Amino acid sequence: MMKKILLVILGVFFLTGCGPNFDQEGMQTVHDYAGKLIPLTSETIYAVNYWSRFPGTEGQEKIQQAEENLEAIEELNEEFAGKLPPREEIEKWRIARSVQDRRWIIKGEDLAEALYTAKEKTLELENVDISEIKDEERQLGEEESIYFDEAEEAIDRLRHVLYRR
Repeated sequence: MMKKILLVILGVFFLTGCGPNFDQEGMQTVHDYAGKLIPLTSETIYAVNYWSRFPGTEGQEKIQQAEENLEAIEELNEEFAGKLPPREEIEKWRIARSVQDRRWIIKGEDLAEALYTAKEKTLELENVDISEIKDEERQLGEEESIYFDEAEEAIDRLRHVLYRR
């Protein structure tokens, strides 16, 4: 009799404890957003850095690319506005991840912080008027550089949390 009760208790424990500890649809939305935001922001930062070192013809092509990417980042943030799971919900998640032979756990607190910081810092890039900088043929100012530096740090952190890269 005790064995049967113990087996039932263990069975219930395993059935309730083995399911995912996160919203799978919400995580897919996070992946979709991050999968577009990370490369767009990285390309933009690369283009701006390239342009600041080589402002000639090639640099002008890069700054044009950066300007287009900033518009795409703004559109992406608008597209996902209201679609990302709330920070408080993500903070409760624990996600087991594996890529090839690497395995790790994503803590919801880390993911929420990285995700919402990346979103905030890329939204701040809207404060940089690339067309004005391009037209005036000047380098980025200190404040403008800070926007890009902070966005780069935030994107790197999000990439690390999600992909361990």
